[in-house]
Amino acid sequence: MTSEGVKLHDMSGNAERGNGSQDIPDQLLRASVPSRVMKYIKRHLDGENDDHHGSDADNDGLQRPTEDEKIENYRRGYPQLAAFTSSHSSFMMCRSFIHMRNHLLLLKQAELSQLEKELRRLENEEPIPRNLAAWEQYSSDGRRKELLKKMETKLSEYDAQRDAILSLKQYPSVKKRDYRSMQNYLRDQRDILPDERTFICNKQDLISIFRNEEHHTPVEHAVEFVVHRTFLRKV
Repeated sequence: MTSEGVKLHDMSGNAERGNGSQDIPDQLLRASVPSRVMKYIKRHLDGENDDHHGSDADNDGLQRPTEDEKIENYRRGYPQLAAFTSSHSSFMMCRSFIHMRNHLLLLKQAELSQLEKELRRLENEEPIPRNLAAWEQYSSDGRRKELLKKMETKLSEYDAQRDAILSLKQYPSVKKRDYRSMQNYLRDQRDILPDERTFICNKQDLISIFRNEEHHTPVEHAVEFVVHRTFLRKV
């Protein structure tokens, strides 16, 4: 970073104010931006890793790579892709498979409905009413007992599938700039088979594993935008 300062640009390439660029002196930037964000900028400007990785993790909860753990030092393919996505929480994204999950839930629901009908049929066919009034007599019928065990197993599977879908609510959608960074990286990652890179095409199905919005101030968001737009899109 030079003494000339940093130029902030919006998505259209224009400055935040007016048609030209707006310079922010280093002294003002340092006074306004938290130290950890300055480290974040310096790491990308100088091509350096965070020298304070050690036992300390950034606020996103991820341990930063050491000099020997640079992305390019991993074998090409999935090892390098995993190193890239682990380098910052912004890139920790994956598919939720919400359509598939819902598909399975609906099928399990239909299966349970059929089992429910079968149980009602067996109960209606019981010739002795008192055999439906106590558990010992009720379970003495082998067909009913076997069906109830099957229903219990299927209900457990159904509940697990339903709860898995509900748990997806805690994961936010992927930010546009993070999506573009990952998209650009995968476009150049020729060692991953084309069919296995297509997960990035399912933008609506992607979720972010980490959520750090509550830790970011407006200034940090602005600086993060500059870093993403200027550097990470060129990965």
